Amino acid sequence: MHMSTTTEKTDKQAGREARLAVEDINFRQLAETIPHLVWSARADGVSDYYNSSFLKFLGKTLEEMHGWTWAETLHPDDRQRSIDNWTAAFTSGSDYCEEYRIRRAADGRYVWHEGRAKPLRDTAGKIVRWFGTCTEIKERKRAEAKQELLVEAISHLLTSQEPQHAIETLCHKVMAFLDCQFFFNFLVDEERGRLCLNACAGISKEEERKIHWLDYGVAVCGCAARDVCRIVAEDIQSTPDPRTELVKSYGVRAYACHPMVAQGRVLGTLSFGTSTRDHFSADDLELMKTVAGHVAIALERKRIELLLRDSEELYRAIGESIDYGVWVCDPEGRNTYASPSFLKLVGLTQEQCSNFGWGDVLHPDDAEDTVAAWKECTRTGSLWNFEHRYRGVDGEWHPILARGVPVRDDHGNIRFWAGINLDIAEFKKVEEALAEAKLAAEKASQAKSDFLANMSHDIRTPMTVFLMALEQLQQIELEPVARKLLELADKSAKALRELVDDVLDISQIEACRVKLSEEAFTLRFCVRDLVEMFSLAAQEKRLSLTESIAPEVPPVIVADQCRLRQVLINLLGNALKFTNQGGVEISVSSTGEALTFAIADTGIGIPEDKQHLLFQSFSQVDNSFHRQHGGSGLGLAICKGLVELMGGTISMRNREGGGSIFTFTLPLKTVAAKTSPNGTHTADLGSLSARPVRILLAEDESMVRDIVSLALTHHGWNVETAVNGREAIAKWRSEPFDVILMDLQMPEINGLEAARTIRAGEAGPGRGIAIIGFTAHTSERIIEDCIAAGMNYVLSKPLHFDDLSEVINQCLADKSS
Repeated sequence: MHMSTTTEKTDKQAGREARLAVEDINFRQLAETIPHLVWSARADGVSDYYNSSFLKFLGKTLEEMHGWTWAETLHPDDRQRSIDNWTAAFTSGSDYCEEYRIRRAADGRYVWHEGRAKPLRDTAGKIVRWFGTCTEIKERKRAEAKQELLVEAISHLLTSQEPQHAIETLCHKVMAFLDCQFFFNFLVDEERGRLCLNACAGISKEEERKIHWLDYGVAVCGCAARDVCRIVAEDIQSTPDPRTELVKSYGVRAYACHPMVAQGRVLGTLSFGTSTRDHFSADDLELMKTVAGHVAIALERKRIELLLRDSEELYRAIGESIDYGVWVCDPEGRNTYASPSFLKLVGLTQEQCSNFGWGDVLHPDDAEDTVAAWKECTRTGSLWNFEHRYRGVDGEWHPILARGVPVRDDHGNIRFWAGINLDIAEFKKVEEALAEAKLAAEKASQAKSDFLANMSHDIRTPMTVFLMALEQLQQIELEPVARKLLELADKSAKALRELVDDVLDISQIEACRVKLSEEAFTLRFCVRDLVEMFSLAAQEKRLSLTESIAPEVPPVIVADQCRLRQVLINLLGNALKFTNQGGVEISVSSTGEALTFAIADTGIGIPEDKQHLLFQSFSQVDNSFHRQHGGSGLGLAICKGLVELMGGTISMRNREGGGSIFTFTLPLKTVAAKTSPNGTHTADLGSLSARPVRILLAEDESMVRDIVSLALTHHGWNVETAVNGREAIAKWRSEPFDVILMDLQMPEINGLEAARTIRAGEAGPGRGIAIIGFTAHTSERIIEDCIAAGMNYVLSKPLHFDDLSEVINQCLADKSS
């Protein structure tokens, strides 16, 4: 039994040893494939294996490693620390981790490594082997060293009261870190417009004196300062570059110069050079750039501090000499200085005003809000801009506009607040006067509009009689002399109507009372209609009148067709008026986002020194007594106003060879053309032809009532009249009518009230009767009121029978359909 147990234990031990041997072989095969230094040792800590990377680093063979101790290759500064830590780990059987420098056999340099070791234990917890690695951490240690260098040196630089002197200490440390032998620091002398040598290393004192002053564009540093860019010169000794001749004479092989820039200003240059290698690494250049940037910040900080010190002194000097209050507060908002002028205004001493003492003279209604707003402003660091009232020594409350700004250091922290208190009593008086003037101007504008509206009614009403009477007389056979006189009267009446329309249009445009409507219509039809309208006038002057619409122009657009036609009619009329030979062309093109209209003529053109008068109200190019062409001077001003209201622009230029081109653009809006826009109903009027059309005319002016009745009766329609809205309502209730013509201004019940009453009382067969309003008041508000009252159409006086008959026919067609 005992023998059997012993044999079993022996077999198990042999099995463990066999497994360990296999694992050891696997470990060594793996160790040969990795770049780290790998080793293993027995349980007693004696090393018995090193991978080939380790042997190569040490420059030894495996046989030479017998009896070798790793401590002999450690850097002297790291040796004892590393041995002590290894002894402690070995004794306690814990993991080992340490950083140290190992001497490399190839060049004798010490290279930083991180050594790690871990014990391998059996099932009983006993250590049977040690496995370890040494990983090169040169780059990490270099990065850490660079970071330490920057933190230490730059913190000293930024806190130094004389940063231009601290630059030399910093650059010597950087130079040692980069293994450079040269550095040069030039600062800009703005008064002389040159660079001055501030600090350097690597050259003799005699050479320093030679390059103490350097011009822009001379050598590498002068070029870097002039061009505000980094210059890196490498392979200097073999590469021809005239900029490097100076440093080449010092034996420099690689050189890098960085401009020092702050707030867009070049403060100088910082450069480093080496005579041991021909190139810099990207990391080297990045370190130089960082150092140059921080040096620039330090120099700028010092400059700003000097400026602020001067500014503070200047603030105090200004505060002593100006009438409005100057003040300074600490970062928390406590007053530290108030100028004599402010203290004199409120009757406080400097001590009484300090801290928050200035709040004692605030108006009771302003005090709480002012102090709360000021504390919030100082908490957030936002600009101070506040109005409040102070009690003056005169006992009056003075309105004050207070403004202040925080002055910050390089780190963004508020150093102090500075501001002014401006007594705005006079400004308030001016403001009140301006408000009163504005109100008076608005009243005057309203009075002008009311005057024009009344004038419109007073002129348009008799003009309706005049124009319609002329139209009816022209229907009668007359002798040639009488017909000629009628034609002259008709032309004069129409010219008078156009003048009235222009005056009212420009008044509404200037008062911003023109409202635009948008509708879909066919642009080509609109332009063609205008060309046909003016074709007779063109033929009479033997002029050509043509149209041109580019293919890219959409067939259907959305705009205010009425206002667009008004602009085009004005421009076409002017072009024909001022053209005596040749012709006029209207063209339309599109950019996809806008429409461009151009009216070109071969007329007299416009002198350049007169073109600025074109779009001004009541201005004409030829204002002389003998000018050849008439006009009120409002047409182009109206065009400009309407085009701008529609979102466009208008301009004019002379045409090569003579003539003018007026151009205006409008935003392009389109819709899908499912039906013909603005098409007129072609209704079957057969149901109405069985009986005469009956029209009720409500008009209080007897002359207008008589002439309109005569024209409608002559057309074949039956007309019944009413002299006011009340009579019109009574007749509508008692008799059937097809159309009601309703004047707006009538006694007892006006046209709007009558229309509302009719709409409210509609029922049965008479429901939906067409109501056509007519008025001398053509404002958009009046038209909206008419539509809201239930009117189908609104016509403006003076009436034209053709327009009136067209609208009546439209109403009849609508009713039939």
